[in-house]
Amino acid sequence: FYQASDKTMRMALRAVFWPTATVMHVVGFQEEPLLYFHGSKVTELAIPESYYDNLLSFIESSFARDEDGQIIPLGKGQYERSQFYEAQGTYFIFNTCNTWVAKALASAGFDISVNRTLTADGVAEYLEQLR
Repeated sequence: FYQASDKTMRMALRAVFWPTATVMHVVGFQEEPLLYFHGSKVTELAIPESYYDNLLSFIESSFARDEDGQIIPLGKGQYERSQFYEAQGTYFIFNTCNTWVAKALASAGFDISVNRTLTADGVAEYLEQLR
C-alpha cells in the first residue's frame, strides 16, 4: 500500500483487513530525530546494552532474505534517504507498524503488551510510562 503511486480506498481496506505481504521502511539519517522528523512526536528511550542486542536481533530477523541471505530492496521510501525492503510476515489490522514496534520492544526485554499497542498512541502511552 505505502509503495503504490495511486492509492485507492479499496487498496487501503484490503491492506488493513486482509493479511498481505509486508515491508520494512528504513530511514537513514545522522541528525537528531526531532530535526529529521520535524512535526512528529519523538520519544527518547534509554535501552540497556543487553536489551539493545536483543532489539538488533529482532530487527535483523524482520527482513526477508534472498537465497544468498541478502535483504531484498523494493524501492525508494517515503523520505529523502529511505528505502523499502521485503519483510517477514504479513500486514493487517492486528499486525501493523505499531504492533511491530511493541514486539520489538518486548523482544528487547521491555514489559509491553502487544495487544494494547494497536495504534501509535498506544505505543506512545507505553513509552511515556517508561519515562
